[in-house]
Amino acid sequence: GRSAVLTAMHHIHIDLETYSDVDIAKGGLYRYAQSPAFEILLIGYAIDDGETRVVDLTRSPMPAEFRAALTDPAYIKHAYNAAFEWYCLSRALGAALPSDQWRDVMLHALYCGYPASLGGAGRAIGLPADKRKMAAGKALIRTFCVPQKSGARSRVYPADEPEKWALFIEYNRFFDRPKLYDWDGREYADNAQRYIFLCRAAMELAVNFRLAPDVLHANDWHAALCCVYLRSALYSGNEQFRRTRSVLTIHNIGYQGNFDKGNLYWTGLGWDYFNHLCLEFYDRLNFLKGGIMCADMVSTVSPTYAQEILSPGYGFGLDGALRARAAEGRLRGILNGIDTAVWNPAADRNLPATFSADKLEGKAVCRRALQQKFGLPVREDVPLFAVISRLAYQKGLDVFAFGLEELLRECDYQFVVVTSGEKDIEGYLQYLAQKYPQKFGLYLGYAGEPLAHLTEAGADMFLMPSRYEPCGLNQMYSMAYGTLPVVRHTGGLADTVINYDPSTLDRSTGFVLWDLNAASLNNTIRWAADTWRNRPGDFAKMRHNGMTTDFSWNRTATEYEKMYLDAHL
Repeated sequence: GRSAVLTAMHHIHIDLETYSDVDIAKGGLYRYAQSPAFEILLIGYAIDDGETRVVDLTRSPMPAEFRAALTDPAYIKHAYNAAFEWYCLSRALGAALPSDQWRDVMLHALYCGYPASLGGAGRAIGLPADKRKMAAGKALIRTFCVPQKSGARSRVYPADEPEKWALFIEYNRFFDRPKLYDWDGREYADNAQRYIFLCRAAMELAVNFRLAPDVLHANDWHAALCCVYLRSALYSGNEQFRRTRSVLTIHNIGYQGNFDKGNLYWTGLGWDYFNHLCLEFYDRLNFLKGGIMCADMVSTVSPTYAQEILSPGYGFGLDGALRARAAEGRLRGILNGIDTAVWNPAADRNLPATFSADKLEGKAVCRRALQQKFGLPVREDVPLFAVISRLAYQKGLDVFAFGLEELLRECDYQFVVVTSGEKDIEGYLQYLAQKYPQKFGLYLGYAGEPLAHLTEAGADMFLMPSRYEPCGLNQMYSMAYGTLPVVRHTGGLADTVINYDPSTLDRSTGFVLWDLNAASLNNTIRWAADTWRNRPGDFAKMRHNGMTTDFSWNRTATEYEKMYLDAHL
């Protein structure tokens, strides 16, 4: 019944009177392996038919095979890892095993391909194993070293669902923080180091797990440096990456990972990579640009956005680099999809009542629940508009806020807004909510799943007046839930919403504006409300069109497959 071993803690005890922290930091670990003072303290866990029990791995001298691996000049090629895992497994199971079996056992084992990662500590190079429930034999997790200048170690955990092969990198110094990128609106000062670490850890993970991927797919600036690493001397000569090609997907080119050039030090790359054909951008480091220039294929999340970013107005300074890649046939626009298992009004547990394109009674129940949630009068004779968005320049909500009081004052409409962001706009929206409590409901904060699903299901129309929108998902959620989108013609909004036209009613799914100003937006809102009131048949037809459109990933999965194949051409 013994199916797996997790090595929980490893401590290397060194006589620091003989060996200084400075010596350890220089990476001479193999020298200390020759000393009798070098011992290992092991505490392990064995899994017996799914039950975890402690295995007593008492303090013991360095095993001969481990010492041999450390003193072998080829230890940098990972003999260390294999010998240590072998030792832990044999001790915990109480018997020697054939050498080809250790790979099939789930281990949490120390991996130290680069001794310099000890830094000045020297006393401990391992961490407690994770206590989460894992299916034995389904995943391999390790603690391994990342050869960043700071000499950091990272842990890797599997996905909770065994059938999904995914690994998550943990390094608390960089990623155990209350927010991802900033605190109280101020960007973390070490963001460059954090995401350099993430990229280098991903590359080292592939090396440590003996992976030979066909495609390395990086998303946005946070992972773009992986595309540079793949072509660099650090990894291009690695046999595992001989057939690997890279793909970079840009979800929003307004965010580029633009940092002081001094951070090049942390990447491990030389100054020859700091040029206009790679990472240099107006004498600063630009991770996204490096990825664009080095990736075998570059994609965006909608066809229209792929064309827009080739222009100065939408390219945010990288339009020249993108035009160069497009001229090589290396730029694609592939529309995002939605998870129809989560966003399905016929089976949504977040709703007070479910509904479908052919049975809409439940949508009326959701509408009443949404009005009650925001303290609005429960009325069936007024159109109900909704917004779920960040208060960011990209989203155009400053324009919406500027013209909102005119609509509240002159029109018999209801609005519910879920948002957060720029404090001045937040304050103005609070003022309007207090002034027009019968027409305007406001929630400032993050829309959790229940509120987001109820808002999409209960509203009649959903507003997205974006200045630019690489893809957008809310308009697809809205149409799937029978809520007609009111959008500006840009990016993925242009690719997914078909403007209302009585002559093409069989295809129409929403209302589209082109000029982003308060007058144009308010006129479009009035047009949508008039259609809801006076042409209910057309409105119902558009609702049915949206709810029966396939927005799942099935539409675009084959396009990604083709792009992966083209990356190898």
